[in-house]
Amino acid sequence: MFISNLLRSFIVTANNKSIKDSARQLFITESPLSRRIKILEDKLGCSLFIRGRDGISLTKEGEAIYNAILPYYNDMLSLENTYLTQCNSNKKLGKKNIFNIAVEFGTVDFISECSFFNLDAIDTLTCNYFHGDITAKLLTTHTDIILSNNYLLFDDSLVTCFTYTGMDIHIVKAKHDKNNNVNKIIISGLLSNYLSNIKSDWCEEILKKHNLDENTEVITVHDIMNYRSSIESGETIGVICNAVKDPIENNRNNIKVIPFELNDCDMKININMYFLNEKKTIIEKNFIELFVAA
Repeated sequence: MFISNLLRSFIVTANNKSIKDSARQLFITESPLSRRIKILEDKLGCSLFIRGRDGISLTKEGEAIYNAILPYYNDMLSLENTYLTQCNSNKKLGKKNIFNIAVEFGTVDFISECSFFNLDAIDTLTCNYFHGDITAKLLTTHTDIILSNNYLLFDDSLVTCFTYTGMDIHIVKAKHDKNNNVNKIIISGLLSNYLSNIKSDWCEEILKKHNLDENTEVITVHDIMNYRSSIESGETIGVICNAVKDPIENNRNNIKVIPFELNDCDMKININMYFLNEKKTIIEKNFIELFVAA
């Protein structure tokens, strides 16, 4: 809206003093939030945060910028909220096809921002962990749709599960392709668990397909962007989901992105959408079609 993503990310992070908490508040993962802050620091020509064991804090320059901007930011935020409230009220009066979405925390890593924020069909978006049968949550709360990369328990006489399989997985490696230098495969813990559930020997297939030594170490990492230099040098191969592909392609120098395959088939991540049967028609027409198109 009126406030840029860079500015919003800076203020929210300064307020929370935590990348993790700020990312959740902004409904993005920690990796794109860190990149936003780095972009802003590069534009301003100074460091904004000091990262320590107990979180992060503002640098002297960051604190000065924060104090100078905050009054104007609050005014813009108030104006933005007033405008959004008015627009949402008009939308609700005019149509009934905006939805309250609950997203499992893990699923956020698999979905790029555009999959959410370009959808006019979303009224509210919250993150949750889901345990047990989700039927009661859909029946007794304002939640219209639950998104998860897991198969959740539900009463199929009351709830529909639609599975979207459009999320690609990719391999990132050095352009020079000297596989004899590779000593590590890096992957997020969430993506590793997902692949293991599909095919336990997925790693062996990567080793074989890319002619890597069977003793190549596989490690889970928090942010693959921190390993760009080792990928470019050919020491590391990365496994990424679609949400990370664009930032890497936009910032790459000597990195190439190729489809991840198992049994010579491109791998895609399943996103399950759960909703009440009685809402099936309107959700399929006004949410799923938009989601798939995004």
